Amino acid sequence: MNENDLEWGKIIKTLENEEKYDDLWAMVFQTPPNWSYQIFKTLTKAGYHPPKSDDALWNELNSHPYQETLQLKNTIEHRDGVRCLDFSPDSRFLATGNKDGQVKLIDVKTFQVKAEFQHKNVVECLDFSEDGRFLATGGRDGVINVLDMISCEIIRKMYRKWVLCLEFSPDARFLATGGWGEVVELMDLETFQLIMEIKHRKGVLCLGFSGDGRFLATGGGDGMVKIMDLTTFRMVGEIKHQKGVLCLGFSGDGRFLATGGRDGMVKIMDLESFKLVKQVIHENWVRCMDFSPNSRLMATGDWDNIVKVMDLASFKLIGKLKHENWVKCLRFSPDSRLLAAGGWDRTVRVVDGENFHLVKDIKHQNTVECLNFSQDGRFLATGSEDHKVKILEIVFNAPIATATSDHLKKVQSMMKAKGLTTREIDALKFIETLIWGKLRSDVLIEEVNPAIENKDVIIEVR
Repeated sequence: MNENDLEWGKIIKTLENEEKYDDLWAMVFQTPPNWSYQIFKTLTKAGYHPPKSDDALWNELNSHPYQETLQLKNTIEHRDGVRCLDFSPDSRFLATGNKDGQVKLIDVKTFQVKAEFQHKNVVECLDFSEDGRFLATGGRDGVINVLDMISCEIIRKMYRKWVLCLEFSPDARFLATGGWGEVVELMDLETFQLIMEIKHRKGVLCLGFSGDGRFLATGGGDGMVKIMDLTTFRMVGEIKHQKGVLCLGFSGDGRFLATGGRDGMVKIMDLESFKLVKQVIHENWVRCMDFSPNSRLMATGDWDNIVKVMDLASFKLIGKLKHENWVKCLRFSPDSRLLAAGGWDRTVRVVDGENFHLVKDIKHQNTVECLNFSQDGRFLATGSEDHKVKILEIVFNAPIATATSDHLKKVQSMMKAKGLTTREIDALKFIETLIWGKLRSDVLIEEVNPAIENKDVIIEVR
């Protein structure tokens, strides 16, 4: 079942606000395992106590070692070290870029190569557009290729100096590129015409769009971060580092922009006031960073072998993860429950995003250059100098939720109750569809992918 964790989070909050704990407890039995766990965790934190008749079950669930585990699904060999990788927005494809210039587009279901093409030098960066139409790649040969995902043909080839970074805007309107040419170029995706240029000295090392597509931030070897408002195409803020800026990122809620550089500093800016609200000192270069999708945490990785995790509500350091060598890449899972980091110690360390306990170490035979989670949260891919991409499936270790026709009838009867708010009605409709989908999935045939429909809600069953 393709589960929408963000939507489920809204449902939990709705029920929490109304303090309908008994209803929430009942839903532990009716939803898929990972959602059952989220509900149970919410109830535990809220201090809820079930009826005495359910004490035994409550104790059993409370003692269960709820945790994700990762199982290796496939290892894909490449001709040279893997420099970058990314999943498509629908999680169907994985694109990889190599040191020998090769780009592969891999079908995640079959692990077969759907398309491949060649740069003349190292592929430094790649990105999918959010609408799934395009894949863009950039390399040390100064070439930017734009691949049409339907035809799998290159429809645009642009020539620049050494390309180090590129990214599509979230609304799929723009493509921003940067590199040793010392200029960020912003292009319109309908016409591929240049809209604006942002100049840096000593090259452009990183760039990124805010989640709502309003801002574009660029970081240069000159230590400057420039923030452009894309509604006016004017610079609205800047951050200064003493040395080159290696990484930057926006929080998912749009409140903060964080930057890290060769000066060992992490700087956090409030995007309403465009003022710095926090600076964190590292002992060496800050090479990578990521915000958790729920905007609660920020993780930074540096060349003193440490991943630091900060709580964004208090700006306090709440976790440190030790590696045996420099940390080069890190990423939170889409549901914020996992944090993965890798680097020169040849290991990807995956930890629980809440208590930072180790979930799994993934071993490579050389430096880990890149990693990423699929947007549906099912897979983690890691790429290394050992010429290998490892694809791991995330399996949730929780009791299997059961749903019966009686459960379905109960939810349907709840929908008829008087005094329900619109949000509660929507939540119950969603849950009704989930239960119906779960009943259908018990007799699922692998060769088909039915869709469970209930009025305005459609859930794909895999």
